[in-house]
Amino acid sequence: MLPPLVWLADGWPGAKVGVIAGVAAGVLTSALQIGAAVSVVVIGSLFFAVLGNDVGRDAYGHAFGIAQAATSTALLIAMLLTIPRSSASRSRQLV
Repeated sequence: MLPPLVWLADGWPGAKVGVIAGVAAGVLTSALQIGAAVSVVVIGSLFFAVLGNDVGRDAYGHAFGIAQAATSTALLIAMLLTIPRSSASRSRQLV
């Protein structure tokens, strides 16, 4: 899988721009689907780990609350990572 990813960065040998864009879109879509599947596994595992062998409305409510807090925390971290940095901090990094 590595050579096609390297070709995306450097240009696919003998390919047209539209082909490279199509391949890049496929790689992005695959990465998004893998990320979604992994997040379902992680949050679901957390939910059932907290739930354990308990039954009842309170146990499910507690497990759901913990899973929701983990999801909200992950979304908050993702949001903070996507905030553009100011040009002053970028210039300090380049020096």
